[in-house]
Amino acid sequence: MSLKHVLLITLQQGPMTGYELAKEFDTKSANFWQASHQQIYRELKKMAEADLIAGTEYIQQGKPDKKVYQVTPSGQQTLLKWLQQPCSEKLINSPFLAKFMAGECTDITAILADLERLTLEHEQTLAQFKQYLLKFPQPAHLPKAPKLVYLTLQRGLVMEQAWLDWAYQTKPELEAMLAQEQA
Repeated sequence: MSLKHVLLITLQQGPMTGYELAKEFDTKSANFWQASHQQIYRELKKMAEADLIAGTEYIQQGKPDKKVYQVTPSGQQTLLKWLQQPCSEKLINSPFLAKFMAGECTDITAILADLERLTLEHEQTLAQFKQYLLKFPQPAHLPKAPKLVYLTLQRGLVMEQAWLDWAYQTKPELEAMLAQEQA
């Protein structure tokens, strides 16, 4: 799976600007794919050059011009081919957890600071997922496409909650380790 495939999937909803795509990545796609705005724009350029998407430029008065992208037939074929391939689940690399593996070299104060900062980020993300899920008041009766979006968001919510549960359990242990080091 690549950013290209996620962009093709997102553009299946309809034509979008790069900015709109980036916003989708900040909400719906955030729990399964991370990409900066720069990465998205670079990939859109490559995809347009490969004829997977087409961009139509619109000149706007008093605002920057905008380019609206849509999937081409070639892009549709690429996506359908990819959707038929078996996939594997990769875990996200975690520089934060890598610090835990440093053992005796690990600075508990720095890890605690990271844990507190990341806990806030995960709490905010969890709140965003909960807010977004409110858009689905009767999930049992959703049509196929919105139901799949809902289920993906549910997974994101569960993953964020699991991370927070781990963080809330880990913080007192790290604080105890720090107190022991300072004694």
